[in-house]
Amino acid sequence: MSDKNYTPVLATLIKRQLHDHILDFRFLTVLVLAIVLFGLGAFVGASRRRAQAAEYAKHIDAQRQTIRRAASRLANFATLRLTFHRLPSQFSFICEGGEKYLPDAFPFTISSFGQPERSGRMNPLLPFYYEIDWAK
Repeated sequence: MSDKNYTPVLATLIKRQLHDHILDFRFLTVLVLAIVLFGLGAFVGASRRRAQAAEYAKHIDAQRQTIRRAASRLANFATLRLTFHRLPSQFSFICEGGEKYLPDAFPFTISSFGQPERSGRMNPLLPFYYEIDWAK
């Protein structure tokens, strides 16, 4: 037998199964719930990303002002304490990947590199719990 004989049967079977599932109340409920949760997750992730980008821009502007003030004398650069801030991830609403456990900033001078700094509400004494993440 050729594949042409099976194609209408397969198409009919798929149509029938989809029709049966679409008419099922549980399927529609779960589908609507999934769409709403994905939408809310995307909205929360986008608003969090917007807030992180605004905070990053604020840190960068403060860094530029510090450099401009210290530019009057070359000797000021030897003792100037600058901070390298980590750029927020563009894909954080899809996959967080544990980035909140990474340092946010790295202070440094010309002669030394300081300890990484973290911001936020992270208690290192609490046990580590995984969160719901789209990529896990």
